Parts: sequence; structure tokens; C-alpha cells
Amino acid sequence: MKRISWQIQIPDGTAVTVKNSIDSILNHFNMNTRNLVSFGSDGASVMVGRHNGVATKLKGENPFLVNVHCIAHCLALSTSQEANSVQLIKDFADILSSLYYHFEKSAVRSNKLHEVQEVLQEPVLSVKEVHSVRWIALFNALTTIYRCWASIATTLTHDALVHGKDNSKAKGILKKCF
Repeated sequence: MKRISWQIQIPDGTAVTVKNSIDSILNHFNMNTRNLVSFGSDGASVMVGRHNGVATKLKGENPFLVNVHCIAHCLALSTSQEANSVQLIKDFADILSSLYYHFEKSAVRSNKLHEVQEVLQEPVLSVKEVHSVRWIALFNALTTIYRCWASIATTLTHDALVHGKDNSKAKGILKKCF
């Protein structure tokens, strides 16, 4: 069987726009929603909302359609909710978020980090944000910190020792890390 690959730009995340995009793809292949067997999604309310979700709109045209919540998203949701009850994991996530916001909220600090990365010959990467329900985001954040730890620690230490009001935040992050 030939695999069909299709990409379409969706201008916003409303259920109407997503549904119209699905209709557009189906029309391209001379199909309609009556040909669908199931609909899989991440379980977000825009996708599965009882009154206006994409699945509800699709089921309005095909009442036999089966709605499936992606197992990977279910696993991510359940593990992130359970992780909230473990203090060590909460503290770890707090450190990752503190690092992200320390650099993200300041072009000066972000540029300084990139300069230090170049001097130390580390990859020039930005600290990534962690989303508790996006499993790959944690991996990307940790990988970036691992690959650029010397630059991050050097920049934080510099900020803690040199800069005026910014030094308390940098000192606090360093204290959490060590």
C-alpha cells in the first residue's frame, strides 16, 4: 500500500479551523467524513470538547466515528500529574523553569550565554522551556543543559558576582543547582 504524506498549514487552533482543514484534506482525496473510522487526538478540549470539539463536529457527520485519545498523550498526562506529588521532581522542574526564564526574559543574559558558549566551544543553544505534558520538551531541555552546562554555570556565576539587581536571581538558581 502506498503511503500518502500530506501537510497543511492551520492558521489557528480553533475547532472550526481544524475541522475545515480535515475537510480540505479529505476533499483533496475525494473522501468525506463518512469514510472515516476513527479520530485520534491529544485529548485537548478543542479536539474532544463535548459541544464544539473537532471530534464532536466529525461525529455530527459520522455518528459511527470512534474517538481515540492518543495513548502517548494519556501516558504523558498521567505521569506529569503523578510527578506533581513527588517533591524532588517538583524541585527539579523548578530548576529547569528558573534556568529557562532567567535567560529567556533577558536578551542581554541570553546573548551573554551565547558568547560564553562560543568561547568555551560549546554548541550555541538556548535553554529550553519544559512543559509538563510534553514529554519531548523535558528531554530537549535536559539535553541542552547537559551539552552547555559549563557555559550556563559560567554565565550564572558571572551574573551572580557582577550584576546589580539580577545577581539575586542568578545566586538563587546557582544555589538550587549545587
